[in-house]
Amino acid sequence: MDDTQRGQAGRDAPDKAALIESVGWGLFFIWIGVALLADIGWGLALLGMGVISLGSQGVRRLSALKVDGWSVIIGTCLLVTGLAIWLPLPTRSWFGPAFFFVIAAVTLASPWMHRRKS
Repeated sequence: MDDTQRGQAGRDAPDKAALIESVGWGLFFIWIGVALLADIGWGLALLGMGVISLGSQGVRRLSALKVDGWSVIIGTCLLVTGLAIWLPLPTRSWFGPAFFFVIAAVTLASPWMHRRKS
């Protein structure tokens, strides 16, 4: 690969990342619309959102783009919570809300944690 091809590949990466992000968000909102119209319930709705979130990060990985760790965490939370609600698990009543409250606490505390490090 010569310098011209390397330069072109470097310029294509942001375009590819933007395309993957746009498609991912588009699918995410289409899925929310379908889930609301079909009234499929919280379990399947969250499960689908988790699959879309993790799928978009998988496409980024296959495209040799940097994977967003935060999206992987959120996608995993959505997927696990959706499974916990959809399947008859004994932790069903408290698992989902507790999971999201912990994520919210970490998110809200992160600006102060990062400020103290620098």
